[in-house]
Amino acid sequence: MRKAIIIEPTNNHFELLAREIEKYYNPFSFLFIGPTGQYVRQVSDKFAFKYGKTINKNAFMVINQYVTETLLKNNMDAVFFDRDFFKAFIAEKIEELVAKYDKHRDEYYDFLRVVSRSKGIIEYILDLFEKAWELNNSNNNSYTPMYYKEIEKILNQDGNLPRLVNELLEEIRFFFQKTENIFDPITTYKWYIENASYVETEKETLVISGFFDLTPLVKKALQKLFEKSNNVYFYVWRKIEDRAFKELDAIYEFLRENKFVLEEKKPVKLNLKPYTYGLSFKNPSNEIKYICGMVKKNILDGTQPGDIAIIAPTNQIMFQISEELKNMKIPHKLSGITKLSESKLIKMLLQPLKTIFSGYDMEDILALIETPYITNRKLTMDQIEELFKEFGFFFINLKSSQISKEHIQNMFLKPIQEKIDKLSQIVEDDTFQERMDKIDEYRNFKEIIESTFDLLINIENNMKNDFFEWIRNFIKDVIYNFSIFKEPSKYLNNESITKEINALFKFSEVIMKLQKYSKVIFKNKKTSWHLLYKILINILSVETYRTTNKYSNSVEILDITTARFVEKKYKFFVHFTDSYYPSFNTNPLILQASDDSHNFVSYIEENERRNIILSFIFSTKNFVSYPSSSLKGEPILPSQYMREFCNGPIKTENDSNILPSPENIFSIQDKKIYEALKRKQEAPTADKNQWVGKFKRTTLSHTKISMYVDCPFYFYLREIAKVKPISKNKESMYKGILFHRVLKEIFEKNITNLQVENIQKLVEKVYYDIFRNEIDQYSLPSMLKIKEFSELLTKFLSENLSEKGYLKIVKKFSLQRKKTKELESQYKETLKIGEKEYDFEIRIDRIDELDKNYTGFYGTNSKEVSENISETEKKAIAIIDYKSSLNKIYAEQLLLYDIVYRKAKKENFDSFLIFFNLSGKSPKNYFIKREGNFLILKGGGKKTHYYLVNYDSFINWLKNVLEKMSTGYFAPIALEENVKNKPFLSYVKETTQFDIKTTIETKCINFNYSCDFVEICRNLEIYKNAKLKK
Repeated sequence: MRKAIIIEPTNNHFELLAREIEKYYNPFSFLFIGPTGQYVRQVSDKFAFKYGKTINKNAFMVINQYVTETLLKNNMDAVFFDRDFFKAFIAEKIEELVAKYDKHRDEYYDFLRVVSRSKGIIEYILDLFEKAWELNNSNNNSYTPMYYKEIEKILNQDGNLPRLVNELLEEIRFFFQKTENIFDPITTYKWYIENASYVETEKETLVISGFFDLTPLVKKALQKLFEKSNNVYFYVWRKIEDRAFKELDAIYEFLRENKFVLEEKKPVKLNLKPYTYGLSFKNPSNEIKYICGMVKKNILDGTQPGDIAIIAPTNQIMFQISEELKNMKIPHKLSGITKLSESKLIKMLLQPLKTIFSGYDMEDILALIETPYITNRKLTMDQIEELFKEFGFFFINLKSSQISKEHIQNMFLKPIQEKIDKLSQIVEDDTFQERMDKIDEYRNFKEIIESTFDLLINIENNMKNDFFEWIRNFIKDVIYNFSIFKEPSKYLNNESITKEINALFKFSEVIMKLQKYSKVIFKNKKTSWHLLYKILINILSVETYRTTNKYSNSVEILDITTARFVEKKYKFFVHFTDSYYPSFNTNPLILQASDDSHNFVSYIEENERRNIILSFIFSTKNFVSYPSSSLKGEPILPSQYMREFCNGPIKTENDSNILPSPENIFSIQDKKIYEALKRKQEAPTADKNQWVGKFKRTTLSHTKISMYVDCPFYFYLREIAKVKPISKNKESMYKGILFHRVLKEIFEKNITNLQVENIQKLVEKVYYDIFRNEIDQYSLPSMLKIKEFSELLTKFLSENLSEKGYLKIVKKFSLQRKKTKELESQYKETLKIGEKEYDFEIRIDRIDELDKNYTGFYGTNSKEVSENISETEKKAIAIIDYKSSLNKIYAEQLLLYDIVYRKAKKENFDSFLIFFNLSGKSPKNYFIKREGNFLILKGGGKKTHYYLVNYDSFINWLKNVLEKMSTGYFAPIALEENVKNKPFLSYVKETTQFDIKTTIETKCINFNYSCDFVEICRNLEIYKNAKLKK
């Protein structure tokens, strides 16, 4: 008996089937066939629950699964290759065709090259090829679905696409002729149709349900099943008055052709409005937050999570929903699928091969450096990119033949080492800290380059071996070094990591299948790694994987295709906009080749519409929502289906607040933010005692002391925590190095020809060794910089070595250089400050012996100074330091130079301690006079005035700073209760009330400069008593 049973399109579909199956079920002579795994699983689960006993799961199958298992059970020699075989086969044959037509290049060759290089296009060719291969194996004379008809017409046309598909069909046909026992999904159907009469056992009862369209081979396979079944019950949907269900006519026709008893009913008109509601939101963020809140409310009201589904159009939106559900502690599973080529882990695993087979492009090398393969990387990618520019590596055109240790040494490592050596040769100067940082930066950069190319060279050396053996061992070695794989149980609740682990499992499966298929496709042919890599990449661009694990009783996040056969109590359709519903997700190759693309697009729209309606039907209540604008404020239109299917006007849920109202807050994160915003109590106060740490005594320099005085927390980060700031423009450092080198040579060799042309020659001699950045080496930038530096140095020297003297004290009294005693001298001494001893080291740019010495020049104006000044016979020297700017004056630097130098020389002399400004801007200099136990300090403002200060004031200041540093007090200056360390000049002005020249106060943020660690300190502003100084 063959009976067709018409069922109504209602949401109790699976319950009805379970009751019907109960009438016929016999575990030994019953078979249920359905269209998809999701559909069959719901039927069997409903029936098992109703039956109340263990059921024979093998009695419930998808048609594809049943045909394949019948083949393998009855043909012991058969080897089944699934759909992945087609991916490998097509990818390999396209590469083969490219090589074949390379000698006769024409339009078709160009087309093949485009296909070969385009990752996503293989998916569309595979879609075309599968349908064409099925038509080739079906010899169908009855009704053919519209999709297949269109492909049939395309294959009979002239053009590059039909030619390619036909060549592929010829190749696959020839392949299967040579390999009798290998079967793919299509030839498996063909085998079943040809052999069912001999291998199929008689069945008492066959039940079929869920089909809306039938492919040619599925029709024939079902017919064979009908012949071997005593009783066939075909459950078919009642005809529906909607264009989406036109294919039901073909099902009814098929049933009539096969002698089914069929009592047709009048087509029904669907009314989805009573249980479908439309919602509108301000933007996507509000939409997702509100919908997830509705889900949470339903669960709190007693609905099981497993009775709820959220349907989203894209993976990105699915992940956003998943993140929100996670924040709300809602159990869920994400049933969406993602392409393997989009997995971060898979991209990382294949990056070395991509770098090699893409021709060692510098962008690929940078991408490789960013991966965990380079374990010794301490620099940010921004820093590395800047270094690539500095050394001109972006302009290197690497070839495979150059990938050897010798070439890499000459092309990459040698220039870096030269730069390190140049910077290391410079004796300590004001750029010491910057130079040390830069040397460390260069050293790590060199290590990074070395590690990167060591990895690539190692892979190149392995290319004589088996590709699959190598890649398995390579992946194994890599993942064993990842902490997530050493203790995976720690990360199972992290969805991002679970997603990548799932991708890795799928990738391993792809590798094993490709190895299996390649043995058949290539047989004994020698195959290059490059070809296998290209085939693998093409497969990955098509292959997909599930992003989350399966959990029972959890909210499901689905796409519309999966949701069509999923029965739920509540379904939420998110981002239901005209961009996605309908999406017209059409194979572009068919659209391009088709003569009648309008009909084809209509066919696709009808299929998508059917999926939407079915998804609505299998639910007790539907909520359909869309955002009225993007986060940028761009308008978004709802799907045309909303007004057609939703009940009444679309309800607008616009909450203008950043957070939902209190009754709609369900996540811990939103709760905390809401409480913080509404809380009226004062912000917490930072305790200054929290900033006391450990200080290990070390050799001190003026740089460290000034750094501590400016901001103890900055000192802690740089000197104790060893935090390195992000690399900034180093031009000022290189400029300072150049000036120091040129000035040293001039005074060392006592050069007297100080014309700008001669100075320019000296500048040119050192410029290219110092400014190694590619841009600075170009003709025009280098010419401009050399000219600028030469003019600055010429101007400085003309003033510094003039007959008028290089330092004016008052009116006609100026200091004259008698001779230069020392250049770039270094001293290291132990000094007793207070009751403790400290090690100090200094580096003095220049020490001059003066021809005269003046004393007593203090007074509140130039007249008083002139009256008090007198010449003395006591020996005087000038301790000189060059500065690129005198915007800030660290007088303590000069005084520290003086005290260490005196201890080293053990001589009695007066000293003029001088800063010279090399920038050409005012002020041109600053100086302090030390004579015995007194200091003469310059007054503030434009007038000439000096003040006599006891030298003990410096010793007391230094003692206080060193004691505070020794206690480990490292509070930031942003803390208002910080006991501030004042610079020496400010300290003197405060303790003496003298109107002396002081330096500007240190700020966290200035107009053109910010502290290296300002982003760290911004976080301190959560405290009531902390505020960045601006």
